[in-house]
Amino acid sequence: MESSYSCARCGNPSNLQCPKCLQLGLPREGAVFCSQDCFKASWSSHKSVHVKSNLATGKANTSSEHSQEGWLYCLKKGQTRTSVIPHFDWTGSLRPYPISQTRKVPDEIEKPDWAFDGIPKIEPNSDLQSRVEIKTPEQIERMRETCRIAREVLDAAARKIQPGVTTDEIDEVVHQATIAAGKLPSLFTLSS
Repeated sequence: MESSYSCARCGNPSNLQCPKCLQLGLPREGAVFCSQDCFKASWSSHKSVHVKSNLATGKANTSSEHSQEGWLYCLKKGQTRTSVIPHFDWTGSLRPYPISQTRKVPDEIEKPDWAFDGIPKIEPNSDLQSRVEIKTPEQIERMRETCRIAREVLDAAARKIQPGVTTDEIDEVVHQATIAAGKLPSLFTLSS
């Protein structure tokens, strides 16, 4: 019987599902492997799916309504998260700024393979992990274009900086300038 799923590591037809993903009720896609060897080789990156699932379902004392949107404050040395500023015996007037929601990116901007679940698929198994790539003239030109855009975005952020402006306001300028250039900001959520 032909499998309709591809191995999360090598792309071969697969039917072996990660037992932890099965226990957590996670979708089969991205959690099936063609062999024990592929499963073992992928374990260091694949296991993060389980942690994200626990955070999203509230199994780590997380408010599930905030687990997919925005940043969460760390509690218990990073073992749990919360959207509420945790109690602390403050000595001065300085407090953490409330965490804003993660900004959206339009559908027309190309997303990397890790955009949907935060886990890179191609890079960890790429041969570029063990060899130096000689860039082609076209790749070098694309790098120059990327650097030019990055410089323009940094200049836009620098123009916004002044006393009383929050880093969240500067983040918004950076986000909008990056999207205006048709590129992907580093912190985002997918629009739906």
